[in-house]
Amino acid sequence: MKKLLSLVLALLMALSAVTAVAEGKDTLVVTALTSSESFDPHTANEFDRMVVNSVMDTLFMYDENGKPAPCLAESWEENGLDITVHLRQGVSFHDGTPFNADAVLKNYEYELAGEYGALLPTYVSSIDKVDDYTVTLVKASSYASVIDYFCSYFYMASPAAYDADPTGFATHPVGTGAYVFDHRDAATGYVYLTANEDYFQGAPHFKKLEVHTMLDSATALIAMENGELDLCLTPSISDFELASENSALKTGTTTGWTQMTMMLMGEPYRSDINLRKAILYAVNAENAAIYYGMTEPVLSKDMFASAIMRDYSGTVEMPSYDPEVAKQYLAASNYNGETLEINVTSLYEQVAVSVGYDLESIGIKTVINVVDMNTWVSKIFDGTVGITTSPLGGSYGCLEEMLLTFAGQGYYGSLGGLAIDADADAALDKALAVADAAERFPLTVEAYEKQAALGNMRGLFEDIFHVVYRAELSGVETKWAASGVPYLYKVTAAE
Repeated sequence: MKKLLSLVLALLMALSAVTAVAEGKDTLVVTALTSSESFDPHTANEFDRMVVNSVMDTLFMYDENGKPAPCLAESWEENGLDITVHLRQGVSFHDGTPFNADAVLKNYEYELAGEYGALLPTYVSSIDKVDDYTVTLVKASSYASVIDYFCSYFYMASPAAYDADPTGFATHPVGTGAYVFDHRDAATGYVYLTANEDYFQGAPHFKKLEVHTMLDSATALIAMENGELDLCLTPSISDFELASENSALKTGTTTGWTQMTMMLMGEPYRSDINLRKAILYAVNAENAAIYYGMTEPVLSKDMFASAIMRDYSGTVEMPSYDPEVAKQYLAASNYNGETLEINVTSLYEQVAVSVGYDLESIGIKTVINVVDMNTWVSKIFDGTVGITTSPLGGSYGCLEEMLLTFAGQGYYGSLGGLAIDADADAALDKALAVADAAERFPLTVEAYEKQAALGNMRGLFEDIFHVVYRAELSGVETKWAASGVPYLYKVTAAE
């Protein structure tokens, strides 16, 4: 009898273990992209997209190639400045209220009043209701990349939940997304979500989603090796290389969304074009990439990343590594042997080391200051950042918009740290006044050439975005790290 009881207990324990494994595979565990206690995409300066993008949908989304595709918008047509958007019917928010044109208009109001309120009007001048399931997005300009911007930033919150308690919404968001927000553990910061079985794009494979607090790259890698974590979108290059050698893990990379860029701001650069040109030609971008940890870097050929340049890529020749030309510009400059500061955050210290070595080799003395992000941003704003290196780009934008940002009348140009030129600004104004894209193209090239000639910056190499995930998973798209917009409902168990 005792032997029989022991066998029964052993069987029950085995069944329990099998059940535990099955339950474990029912949950997808990811690490947060950023630390945030607010999940309101309209009012939060920074929010974790692992959570927000799982709970709320946008009108448009990125497909597996990083191109805009339908989401809550079933289809759309463009006619001049008007984009007519046909909304999906039969979609409900998690609180049971319907998604329709009125919900889009309400979220437009929330967005205008929120953190990105000043940015939104540069893309759309209005959103107008046509009928219950049709709206018109009126572009603020002919070149505005509205669809791309809306893929990343224009989330649909439940108006009923938002109006009832905007503060409460920030800690318990309600959307139409693939997952329903359950709770955030105050002690650990972990966020727990459950699958929306009625999701219009199909119920998620994993019925539970856990978003753990941000982990450093090495810790995340160990957690994945131990099976405690399933997915990390932001490993370091060195940890990515280690993960690539681990059969228990899968890896992926994406390029073209941003590129490592060297910028020159403030004095003595702003008033000395020869010094700027000397610095641009002195830097060996390939060595900088190798110092950064890349083994096969894609060197930049344009001022901005491929996703921004599009058809304009290669239309203007940019400075490249040529120390002899750099020395000629330096001899014609006003440089008199003073030590120049290179200010960077710790993430890009190795790139700065390579830049500093190249500048020293042509006779420019440098010192590298590694500063925290807040200090770095402050130096950008007050024009004291000097020489700096950082990724530049994003998941939306176009060349016209980027040129405007760095022109005299633009955001960065108006800060006073960049060299500006009236002719370059006039050329850009002339291009932006032309509505037809084909007619605008040569004018934009001319404006691009004039602004590039100022020598305020140089693209060094395409930044690489890495993804590491457990080998038993499928459906992970490598471009999620580049776009910053993950669609976790697509993740399934590998066949």
